[in-house]
Amino acid sequence: MEHWVQQIVIFVVIVTVLRSLITRPHYQQYFQFLSGLILILLTVTPLLQLWTKGEGWTTRLEQSLLAVDREDLQQLLQIAEGKEKEMVAERYKQQIADQIVQLGGKHGITVEGVKIECDENMALSKLEIHIDTVTGEDGTEREGTDGAVKPVLRKFREEMQKVYELQEGQVELWI
Repeated sequence: MEHWVQQIVIFVVIVTVLRSLITRPHYQQYFQFLSGLILILLTVTPLLQLWTKGEGWTTRLEQSLLAVDREDLQQLLQIAEGKEKEMVAERYKQQIADQIVQLGGKHGITVEGVKIECDENMALSKLEIHIDTVTGEDGTEREGTDGAVKPVLRKFREEMQKVYELQEGQVELWI
């Protein structure tokens, strides 16, 4: 602020000295007009500086808004990556369920539904297989768990444990 006042005082002194040096009235008119314009510019300079600082403020505001937008996009990307991982997990489970239905068909078992549980590394932790009908060793279709069906179910359970590397309690058959 002191610098600004100092500039105006110096300018007024210089204008006064130059005005006294100009002897022709015709030139004094132009000189007064030009010095008046320069004095107006010197007076408005602090306001212009405030305005440019205001632009700096808007620039900072825009930058912070862009940073917020960037963070939102990063969160959306993480959500999308999570959904992609979920989609891959669901596809993986569906493929295993399809394999179990096919293996059941080889054993004469009609699989109604499969519930698959995996850990966070997508390793199988439990299979729950819902069975509709079983063709017993005698070749007849049965819905219960009588003597003719038990050996077929045992072989099927053992194959599931072997194929998917699971322990005995990790494969459940529901009829």
